[in-house]
Amino acid sequence: MFCSISGNAPENPVVSTKSGHMFEQSVIEKYIESTGKCPVTGEPLAAEDLLPIKVSSTVKPRPVAATSIPGMLTLFQNEWDSLMLETFTLKQHLEVFGELKGIPPSRLQEHVARTIAEFGLQDHADKWVTKLSGGTKRKLIAAIALACEPRVCFLDEPTTGVDVGTRQFLWDRINAKGARGCALILTTHYMEEADALANRVGIMCNGKLQVLGSPQHLKAIHGGGYRIELKGPAATAARARALIEGLFASTKQLEEHGGFQVFEVGAADDDAAAKTGLFKLGPVFAALDQAKLDLGMETYTLSQTTLEQVFLNIAANQLDEDASPSVHGGSETSSTKVAVVTATPSV
Repeated sequence: MFCSISGNAPENPVVSTKSGHMFEQSVIEKYIESTGKCPVTGEPLAAEDLLPIKVSSTVKPRPVAATSIPGMLTLFQNEWDSLMLETFTLKQHLEVFGELKGIPPSRLQEHVARTIAEFGLQDHADKWVTKLSGGTKRKLIAAIALACEPRVCFLDEPTTGVDVGTRQFLWDRINAKGARGCALILTTHYMEEADALANRVGIMCNGKLQVLGSPQHLKAIHGGGYRIELKGPAATAARARALIEGLFASTKQLEEHGGFQVFEVGAADDDAAAKTGLFKLGPVFAALDQAKLDLGMETYTLSQTTLEQVFLNIAANQLDEDASPSVHGGSETSSTKVAVVTATPSV
């Protein structure tokens, strides 16, 4: 069925009771307003002479891309996705993918019920997928990917766009799946997510893998050591700074506002501690505790560099796009998860 004016399949078809020609309703009504005639026969034609045709959906001609097998597969995928989103409930999605993954019909409903319970989807099982919230859709996607105990699973930014509670829920499910022996490879923008989930982390910069290792080793090698924050009287700030400089071979002051000071500290570059990221923290804490008494400091904190700072350090140092990747972490060990950080962090 094609419009006699445009030649395209009409979305709102009408037929002329005088000539029997079919038109797109908006096109023919506009033509009648300006001419008062049928565009095909030239006979007088009014809006009252048009009869609407009820159709369930518009069937459009296949585009040229459908002449190739890859093009046909792409079109089929798009149509299949559209069909499932419009007409399938959450439970039906799990049933379809369960069958695709080889779950026997006799165990399919048990599998679906277990998956719904595991991902907390009981209240949404019979809802259309188009009516689900963004967080629930993310849970459904994760449930489809992680169901059926896969040996390897690829997750592309599994928690993007969800609230903190849903993100933590999905982290728990991913960790549980890894504990059962599934190898999980995920990409993420969140350094916190990579730190929480990954046994090994790869960081990409300028489209190349720059480093690969455990979170602890990446922090030790590329993180710049530890951060110390001191809060105390402005009158003793200079003495507090001298104390920190005496405790560590490498000291860099990042902030100073009155009595509040932030330092990045570490060992000298040729020190063995610089290669491992390990320090004797007992003497440091003892000295800082004594400083609370001697210098009147209110609080102090000592923390290791975050993965976000590691990323920023690597991005700043990798100006040469041909730099060779470096691998850290000691001997090869079996790992259940690898996080690949691919873009600027936004924690």
